[in-house]
Amino acid sequence: MEALNICIDQFLKPLRADPSILAADKVNAIFSNIEYILKINTTLLTDLGERMKSWSSEQCIGDLFVQMAPYLRIYTEYVSNFDNASAVLVACEKQPAMAAFLKERFEDPACKGQTLRAYLIQPVQRIPRYVLLLRELIRHTHADDADRPALCSALDKMQRVAEDINEQRRDAENRQLVSL
Repeated sequence: MEALNICIDQFLKPLRADPSILAADKVNAIFSNIEYILKINTTLLTDLGERMKSWSSEQCIGDLFVQMAPYLRIYTEYVSNFDNASAVLVACEKQPAMAAFLKERFEDPACKGQTLRAYLIQPVQRIPRYVLLLRELIRHTHADDADRPALCSALDKMQRVAEDINEQRRDAENRQLVSL
C-alpha cells in the first residue's frame, strides 16, 4: 500500500499535473490502471484491519481473500501492459524534462531512494505474494481451525487468478510479437 501510494502521489499525480514533462498518453501508458489497484488493496487492507481490531481465536480472514479474489483480476491489465509500460518509460527517460523529474523524485526523501521502475514492478509481484502468504497461513493454521477451509479456498482462487494473469500476459506478449 505504501509503495502504491508513493508511486501515485510522487510520480503519477505530478506528471498528470504538468504535461510539459510528459504527454498524457505516455503517462497513461506507464501507469496503466494502478489507481484501481490501489482502491482494491485499500478495501482489502481496511477489511483486514477491521478483523484485527476484534481478533479472537475464532476470527477468520480466509473469507476476505475469497471475496477479493475476483476483484484482484484487475491486475491482469497492469501485468499485461507492464512490458509496454517499461518500454515507454525507457524511451521517456531520454527526454530532458522527464530525466530531470525522475532525478528529482529519486533524491526526494518521500520516494525513499527508490526509482519509478522499483515502484512500477511491485504490482506485478503482488498476486504471487498473496499466493505465498496464503500458503504460509495454511501451513501455520491447524487442520481443525475454522479458518482453514476458507484459507484453502482463497489459495485455490488466488492461484487461479495468478494463472489467468500469467496467461493473459503471455497472450499480450504474443500479440506484440506478431505485430512486430
